Amino acid sequence: MFSFEIEKKPNIIRNKKKLEERLNIELEEKENSYIVKANDGLTLNKAIKIIDALNAGFGEEAYKLLDDNYDFMVIPIKRATKNDKERKRILARLIGTKGKAKKNISNLTGVSVIIDDKKKEAYLLGKIEDLIIARESINRIIEGQPHGKVYSFLESNRRLKKLRDLRDSL
Repeated sequence: MFSFEIEKKPNIIRNKKKLEERLNIELEEKENSYIVKANDGLTLNKAIKIIDALNAGFGEEAYKLLDDNYDFMVIPIKRATKNDKERKRILARLIGTKGKAKKNISNLTGVSVIIDDKKKEAYLLGKIEDLIIARESINRIIEGQPHGKVYSFLESNRRLKKLRDLRDSL
């Protein structure tokens, strides 16, 4: 039996039964935490990622992580900046006017993106190959590249992926 202790949060409390049934795990309740118990390390690892994705705000989409082609990623914005003013500027650039930058990254990669301005983190959930491109685009925005240049990068990667998919289908 493999186990891991996690903080008790509302998303886990609401999804406890569903998590236990869908993941074949046991969530043992403690005062301020849960002990996640699984029969093997792989199941435990997937359970932890799904719980992290639920806590990040992904909801039902977090269960895509049951598929080995999907992954969840956290990009800490706080480490990439020197002060609060710079953090706010970068978070605003990542979100964009009326959420445009975030939507474009998501639409051009197929990756779901959540920007948490309280925790100063970006959360990504998607297919592994697409996560790499989404992460790179977010890093480019953090580094200060103009949005247009980042969107061009994303569009060219999307075209390359379509060509690879077409080639692989032949």
